Amino acid sequence: MQDNLQALNDNFGQFLSKEYSQPKVVVEPCQVDFFYEKFKQCYPMYKNPRGQCLIINIYQIAGMPPRRWSDRDTDALKQLFEQLLFNVHVYTDSTHDLTSKNFKDIVKNFVEMNEHEEAQCSVICLMSHGEEGYLTTKEGNKVLLDDIFTMFNNLNCPNLAGKPKLFFIQSCRDDPVSGPAEDLGIRLSFCLKEADEADGSEAAQSDNNNHFRPPVQSFPALTSSNSQVFYHIPSLCDMLIGYPTQKGFIAYRKPEIGSWYMNAIVQIFSKYAHNTDLCAMLNMVNSLISNEVTNTGKKQMSEYTSKLTKPYFYFFPGLASDPLEECKSEMWQSKKQKFDSLNSIDNLMNKRKKLAFENFNSEYLLCDSSMGRHEVDQHDSNNENSVAYFDQIVEFLSTRTVSYWKHIAREMDLNENQISAIDQTCNIAVKVKLVLDTWFRRRENINSNKDDNILKLAKILQNCKLNKIKNELIENFNRSDIT
Repeated sequence: MQDNLQALNDNFGQFLSKEYSQPKVVVEPCQVDFFYEKFKQCYPMYKNPRGQCLIINIYQIAGMPPRRWSDRDTDALKQLFEQLLFNVHVYTDSTHDLTSKNFKDIVKNFVEMNEHEEAQCSVICLMSHGEEGYLTTKEGNKVLLDDIFTMFNNLNCPNLAGKPKLFFIQSCRDDPVSGPAEDLGIRLSFCLKEADEADGSEAAQSDNNNHFRPPVQSFPALTSSNSQVFYHIPSLCDMLIGYPTQKGFIAYRKPEIGSWYMNAIVQIFSKYAHNTDLCAMLNMVNSLISNEVTNTGKKQMSEYTSKLTKPYFYFFPGLASDPLEECKSEMWQSKKQKFDSLNSIDNLMNKRKKLAFENFNSEYLLCDSSMGRHEVDQHDSNNENSVAYFDQIVEFLSTRTVSYWKHIAREMDLNENQISAIDQTCNIAVKVKLVLDTWFRRRENINSNKDDNILKLAKILQNCKLNKIKNELIENFNRSDIT
């Protein structure tokens, strides 16, 4: 009898090892033509690296059962985001002290990284036991998730202002008062499989530890310090937060594989990131999680909240530089005559001085389809006066606002694609001139008289807290007052 039981255990262990060995993550690359098709409506994502990725995983917490197999989540997420061209920083309690103070210090140091200034995105993956609104640290203390999110807002982390910040949380979301809730879902038949585990504070005494792994078919194995005063955007925007389960409910892990949620993210992102929007992929993750079930019929339903402000977010995996500069695809070659080269700064400035708006097409430089072509009568007798007036204002502002050009650009309603494109010019004085050039080329400004444009510029400077420069502008170019 004992021999039979031992043989059964050996066979079961071989089954687990064979079916659920950790596979290598392979992210499908994006095609350049897809980038050309989508880039105008989404966040810029082409730099190498895209940005920084923080992964924190707490395996063993005082007074709670170990989060077995969570190390598989860490490995899979690291592979995924490295292939999505992020610099990945991993912290686990096996190599770092992840008590509450050190946990917060790690996040704070990550927030203050200088590399965020040149980044286009940031990813934060946090994994531990937890309750609704909290994560549990190594010694059993709780860290408020809202405190972590606040550290990344546009006031506390200006280097990531206007850039997407993606949070993926793996923990239970038990109600601190009433305890964990279980989604009964639909009870299904099952065969003998090793128990799934939960990431909640009640994991030790709950019968959740007796749940079994779902059927293989339902979830296949993995194949400046004052910058904030210039940002006229909400303090909490351009964030997306993914949760493994709904408020009050338990989140499960799969034996030998890791958590349902993080594995679903790795599986979906690696397969579909090359041509699928982030929110669409998270809907696919929701679908995958909804098909999971324990042997007792317990279910889990993931969710996410989005504060993203662009129509789409694409990772564009495989693109390690700006394809618009490479100009290699047939699609680009067919449209080449319609664009100004970003490197042809002299040519662009000559067009500005000639005020030849009919030949100016800003699709390439500004990545903004809302700016169309503006036809101007070349025989207008006022052209020379307009050029002189424009050049005087540009010269005046470019010498005084070089340190504030990004703030002024945002106040002038330039989007992050436009700012990123302009930022690639090497001379900061040229950046200021390009921002002003873009603003003056708008139809409403072309059609305005000189005094109206001066008042508009004065209002922009006032909103940027540059009152001294505003007063000088009015004094030199317009005697009107502005409230």
